[in-house]
Amino acid sequence: MRRVFATLCAVLVAAALMAGDARAASLRVALVRDPGGGAEADGARKYLDGMRAILDRAGMPYAEVSEDEMIGGALDAFAVAIIPYAPNLGAPGQAALRAFCDDGGKVMCFYKTYGLDRELGLTGRTYVASPDRKLFCRVRSRPGVLAGLPEDPKSTRLN
Repeated sequence: MRRVFATLCAVLVAAALMAGDARAASLRVALVRDPGGGAEADGARKYLDGMRAILDRAGMPYAEVSEDEMIGGALDAFAVAIIPYAPNLGAPGQAALRAFCDDGGKVMCFYKTYGLDRELGLTGRTYVASPDRKLFCRVRSRPGVLAGLPEDPKSTRLN
């Protein structure tokens, strides 16, 4: 799964570059931290640590951004925002992410869409269980949604 995440991170940054986004010229990636203090904060820290390791291993520069910093406009300095898992992200943080998307920013989120369904182009979601119901097998998107995205990335790792 980490290989798939690393590949998707690289594809997302490359897509920002291909789109001609001026903020992408410096490959500025924001890694969004969960504000903590609520449900699943330990899990959120675990996934943040995992994403740090993936980005470090891939040699991708990034800066961590808090919800308060996003609300204050910090995302304006970035081309891409990655949200590993932020179950405690509030409505103001989600509004900042929507504004970021509306201004042409790219977002990669895991486990939730954080109210960004429209901005991410999600018009419907279908869950199809793995035959043994223990494995996360694949993620599929409509062809052409993001240039360079693998059509059917697969994973055999336990989720």
